[in-house]
Amino acid sequence: MLDVVCNDRPDVVCLQEVPVWGVAHLEHWSGMRAFSVIARAPRVPGRLGRLLTRLHHGFFRPAFVGQANAILLAPGLGAEALGSTQISDSGWERRIVQAVRVAVLIDVANLHTSTELVAACNAVIGRPGSAAVLARAGEV
Repeated sequence: MLDVVCNDRPDVVCLQEVPVWGVAHLEHWSGMRAFSVIARAPRVPGRLGRLLTRLHHGFFRPAFVGQANAILLAPGLGAEALGSTQISDSGWERRIVQAVRVAVLIDVANLHTSTELVAACNAVIGRPGSAAVLARAGEV
């Protein structure tokens, strides 16, 4: 799927629910520079988690192999990771907003959320000297 998304060479791609084991492969798979942050750590390490996930991918994947968010940038774009902030209450569905400053002008924020959009906006928008772009995925 990532090859389809990156086929026309976009400048920015935001991903949510990336299996944690896949984070190390994002740059190779996409041909882009990857900035990632773990939203939920794996509960079962390495290959065992991947094998268990195959029993029912949609149900077990986040439980066993964890999940991450990632912002992918085209090669050659200057960028600085601005970090991440938890925007949800503690619990099973830990939600984070991740931000990257691109070319000193634009802050790109990536989040997977259903209700925490206001907190995410407050965490990113309003940084002096830059515009902000929010990429949101989640249940509405």
